[in-house]
Amino acid sequence: MVTQKTSYSKIASVTWLFGSAQLIVMISSIIRTKFVAIFLGTSGYGILSLYTSTIGLISSFSNLGIGTSAVRDLAEASSSNKSERIDKVVYVVRRLSWYTGLFGAIITAIFCRQISQVIFESQNFWSGILWLSITIFINQLTAANSAILRGLRRNKKLANANVTGAIFGLVISVPMYYLLGNKAIVPTIIISSIISFLRSWYFTKDIQIKKESIEGISIYTEGKLMIWTGILLSITTILTLTKALLIKLYIEKNGGINEVGLYQASFVIVNSYFGIIFSVMSTDYFPNLSVNKEKQEELKSIVNKQLVFGLSLLLPMISLFLLFNKQIISLLFSKSFAPAESLIAWSILGIVFKLFGWCHSYLLLSKGHNKVYFWNEFFAIIITLLISMIGYYFFKLEGLGIGFMLGFAYYAIQTHLICIKLYGNFIHLNSYLILLYSLFLTGFIFFLLLLNVSWIFLYLTGIIAITSSFVLYKRMGLLDNLIKLLKKR
Repeated sequence: MVTQKTSYSKIASVTWLFGSAQLIVMISSIIRTKFVAIFLGTSGYGILSLYTSTIGLISSFSNLGIGTSAVRDLAEASSSNKSERIDKVVYVVRRLSWYTGLFGAIITAIFCRQISQVIFESQNFWSGILWLSITIFINQLTAANSAILRGLRRNKKLANANVTGAIFGLVISVPMYYLLGNKAIVPTIIISSIISFLRSWYFTKDIQIKKESIEGISIYTEGKLMIWTGILLSITTILTLTKALLIKLYIEKNGGINEVGLYQASFVIVNSYFGIIFSVMSTDYFPNLSVNKEKQEELKSIVNKQLVFGLSLLLPMISLFLLFNKQIISLLFSKSFAPAESLIAWSILGIVFKLFGWCHSYLLLSKGHNKVYFWNEFFAIIITLLISMIGYYFFKLEGLGIGFMLGFAYYAIQTHLICIKLYGNFIHLNSYLILLYSLFLTGFIFFLLLLNVSWIFLYLTGIIAITSSFVLYKRMGLLDNLIKLLKKR
């Protein structure tokens, strides 16, 4: 039991570190999004979302997934304690980031008019896309620096880089949106990317490489596995972003640019704000799986602890978002975004399924089953896209939310069955019970909202959900650690 609590404490310590950092990042993002919603409105927010989606799609096409695939190689090199091996991997990551970043920037610059026509159905936005080629290059350098810090477990520096980059970006972007309106979109995106890069560079500049370690090194030979793994990850990310972009274009064609803005608002809440939890947990989870990939029992312990810990974090968050959905939308955006309420509520219901599938997908990557990982993601993306579009066709934005929820459920079941076939069942009975309890409680709150029951009964159910998380914290030994920390301070 002591070992279990110690292990949970290790997960918690990393989560608290990045959680506090990401909380600041999230608050900065909330403030920026709020001002964007006020200064630009739904149409301006829709244009911003199309720009950012385009950048993400092109970056995913050109960056070969180095930002993720490098983490596994760096974690394994770091655990070997061989400085020469670490130097080689860091050198390869940095070189590849330059090559792939330049490639993406050049492709964007050459085809900026065609990209503008496809995305906006007009060539009037070509100059903005041309300027954003700078961002594609800079973002790749930033991703490489972040991967180095993450793979080498420089967690405090990575957290610091994320926080300071977000704060500086906020301070600069808000006045620009106020003064320039829609004209500030492109300059703000570029300046924010430069700031993020400078902060990541500052915290990695002390990682020096010995010349003798890289003499005569071949980038392809040393980075071959990283490159091919990255290509599969890159294709997967491209498909994910393409799915989001196709949905936006489908909405734009059938519902207009205002509904694109509403969709983007829900996307920000479900994938960005809730995504912070996944981002924070993955910081140490993936490297930890990679280092212990040959230790079956250790892997089972890591997966189950991560699942239970993730559920304990998500259960109160999902409950609060469901209970105060309307108020949160108004706070984060504005009252004009109220039509996205049902879309967000349905989508949030699928977050528990997403966590379950997420815990398994990293297991596939850590084991080196890259092709299996790719096909698993591919079919999940296609199914989710089809379900979402059908849902929107029949029920508009609410149907889109139902499609996302069903897509997350499909992803969780499929990934779980694949892992059972390859490795046996990793999930303990206790973890299953906690998962089912979380699904039942969040689903119960949702249907109480649909039935418009008494607010006292509704909030009582929410309190039960939040209390359940504290019970889990107690069982994991985390409350005792928190109390000791508070007493010390």
